[in-house]
Amino acid sequence: MRRGWKERFEARRAEFRRSGRFPKATKSDPWIPEEEKLLGKLPTVELVRVLGRTFKSIQARRISLDIRARPSVVQRPWKEWEIKSLGTESDRAIASRLGRSIASVEKKRRQLGIASPGTHRWTTEEEAIIGPVSDAEAARRLGRSQKAVQHRRRALGMVLFHVENARKWTASEEAMLGTETDAIIAKKLGRTVLSVAIRRREKEIPAQYSRFRPWTPQETAVLGTMSDQEAPEKLKRSVLAVRTKRLKSRISPGTNRRWTRSEDKRLGKMPDEEVARQLGRALGAVRMRRAHLGIPIFQSKESPGGWRKQS
Repeated sequence: MRRGWKERFEARRAEFRRSGRFPKATKSDPWIPEEEKLLGKLPTVELVRVLGRTFKSIQARRISLDIRARPSVVQRPWKEWEIKSLGTESDRAIASRLGRSIASVEKKRRQLGIASPGTHRWTTEEEAIIGPVSDAEAARRLGRSQKAVQHRRRALGMVLFHVENARKWTASEEAMLGTETDAIIAKKLGRTVLSVAIRRREKEIPAQYSRFRPWTPQETAVLGTMSDQEAPEKLKRSVLAVRTKRLKSRISPGTNRRWTRSEDKRLGKMPDEEVARQLGRALGAVRMRRAHLGIPIFQSKESPGGWRKQS
């Protein structure tokens, strides 16, 4: 760090005298006297912006020179030109320009009743939508957050929307249920997706493009009779769906059935797919059992080892 210290010191000082600004410093850059003079005149937050040094490096330099830090910038009185800048930009941009915290800028702006430039003021037309519909539906129509709608409704003294005040369903609207997805129907009717789904279920209309396949009693009876790895292949479902249904139905997990002599005799005498179908076992289980017993593939002279290389 000491290598080239004098050269960097002279270069930084010459740059400051030429431009009047402090060049951005790295951890190893030496402090020049002009920087050290400001340590007792400006708060740390403002020094970070002016000197281009880190908060820790400024604190460490103060301690080494025994210089007490100035009071926090929050305690600094507001000047007239600083107050005039409030509301002209975002609080974050103004805080960075004034060397103050975002919280202090926001607090001062609100005390003076100055609106933020990004504030979306409520119009009479927007307020008319609140109340007749739910907060979620009003937020969707207005493009605002549900929390903002709730705050505005309470400020206007409106009660919470109740379901009994909802718009009545017409015969033409009910005829559209199930013809498309609930999201598309809700957009066409100007209703929420939840209200469309509830009405469709009340009318016992199946959902359009639904990927959910109800479980039949015959499928549920299979659970527990075999492992959760074998059942999915037989039921054409995922392992997660099988395990979830079994746990929900409080069925104990099944174990792999032991192979009987009669089952072993069928191996190699017909294709593995046919053996799996007749025995009600997974195709992978049939192949593993045949390879374990050293039985060649049906109508093939290759050994199980050759089958492994081929696959």
